[in-house]
Amino acid sequence: MSDGTAEKPNTVQLFKDGQLRFNEQPVTDQELPARIKEVVTADPEISLVISADKEATHGQVVHVMDVAKVAGVTKFAINIMQAGGE
Repeated sequence: MSDGTAEKPNTVQLFKDGQLRFNEQPVTDQELPARIKEVVTADPEISLVISADKEATHGQVVHVMDVAKVAGVTKFAINIMQAGGE
């Protein structure tokens, strides 16, 4: 049974300068845990796609994964962002 909505993955975008976006909305590092927790509370089976700029550090990506795990996310995918229009 379906309610007719397409399942869209939740996303965190990590830019090389450290900026974050959660589901296309700018967030701070301090806001991210609460935002992720909100969607996990609504659906504990969510999956999270972490898209990182190729120049973002490994440590930044791991930090986002750790924040998401603490918030209750168990399904992850990692993606390298394609070059922007700059």
